[in-house]
Amino acid sequence: MTKFSKTLLALVAAAASFGVMAQTSTVDLKNAKQSQSGGLANSQGANIGNASGTAAKSNVTANQIGQSQSGGLANSQKMDLGNASGSGQTKVTATNVKQSQSGGLANSQKIELGNASKGKSDVKASNVTQDQSGGLANSQKMSAGNTK
Repeated sequence: MTKFSKTLLALVAAAASFGVMAQTSTVDLKNAKQSQSGGLANSQGANIGNASGTAAKSNVTANQIGQSQSGGLANSQKMDLGNASGSGQTKVTATNVKQSQSGGLANSQKIELGNASKGKSDVKASNVTQDQSGGLANSQKMSAGNTK
């Protein structure tokens, strides 16, 4: 082994021991649900893919994911899915993802999907829905590719 090879091997080993290598996340999530009923200023979150740091990668398969709220005041739901950060890359396959709210006042929903933050996002989604009925001053938001 040459001196250069030994030095390169030592650098790679050192970098790996300090966690400098890219973060990778693989998620296969099925039948996850969050629900709330009544109350005041409740909050639901989800995120899902997560991976962080330089060249972070996230690969997410999500099926039958749901959030529901009924009644209440100023409640919020949020779901992000792909995530990743740095010069991140995400691959998201999402099927049957649903948020629903019924009644209440000033409630909000949000689904984002791809995420990545200054990177690349590959999203395949089907049957992604948001439902609201009744209430006053409620809001919904749905994005898709997200790379920022």
